[in-house]
Amino acid sequence: LKFKRRTSKMMSTVLINRVNSLIRQELFSTTIQTNAMKETLNQATSFILSNLEGSVAHLSKQKQKLKAIERKLNKELSSITSFIENGANHEMGNNTNTEEAKTVHQG
Repeated sequence: LKFKRRTSKMMSTVLINRVNSLIRQELFSTTIQTNAMKETLNQATSFILSNLEGSVAHLSKQKQKLKAIERKLNKELSSITSFIENGANHEMGNNTNTEEAKTVHQG
């Protein structure tokens, strides 16, 4: 009976040690996988952030260029508007002078 208990206890200890060993191996393997995934995630995040920073810088430059074009176009529009307004005023003045000239000539 003592022999059976001792054998049973030894078998339990062996099984417990084996289970503990398997758990440790699995934890170690999981830790390695987790660390590898973290590293991959960090690299991907860095890559994405650097691309975003580049894109933001590019968009900022494009925005500045567009602002410059907008200012140029506004100046052009202003000068065209002035030209048209001055031309219209000049034409109206010419028409008035022409009418006066006809009246004077006819009179």
